[in-house]
Amino acid sequence: MEEKVEPIPGGTRTHRKLETPYGELTQIEDKKGSVHSVKEWLETKEDYKKAVWATQQDIEFDKDKVIEEGRALRAAIGDWGPLGTYWGPPLINLQNRNNLFYHMFEYPEEFNELFAVTTESNITKLEAIREAGFDFLFYCVDGTDWISPQVFETYFMETPAVYLISGIKWAALSSGIPADM
Repeated sequence: MEEKVEPIPGGTRTHRKLETPYGELTQIEDKKGSVHSVKEWLETKEDYKKAVWATQQDIEFDKDKVIEEGRALRAAIGDWGPLGTYWGPPLINLQNRNNLFYHMFEYPEEFNELFAVTTESNITKLEAIREAGFDFLFYCVDGTDWISPQVFETYFMETPAVYLISGIKWAALSSGIPADM
């Protein structure tokens, strides 16, 4: 990913660009005390095809190195306590929170393909975390207080259920209320 940061009055503007076989995928973000996206990654149906490709590339990582580093952390902690991490994966990679629900229904095939590839990517990473010796995972279930029950069941609840396959003990935080999963 290419990234260029430039000053703007009161902050910075970051231009990000991913090259894919299907064309450029871009994002522009302003930071002035808080972060505001001027141009989101996913705005068109074509952007979803680019994001699927980019996410598939993310599945290919050095799993052995992750496992080695995790085992080194486990050894360093020893009997002092459990080894855990936070996992807050997006529903879909490069998601556009402002238009997420519109895209679910405007581009259902593209959205679902990116959802499936993002889930596959996350499972691959979770398997590495498990093999590295992590004892627990803290996962934030997003959206339980601001989306419809049908969308929550289809996308948000299915994802943690699939992640349970990872074999790591974990807890979820839903709308500020901790719950064992």
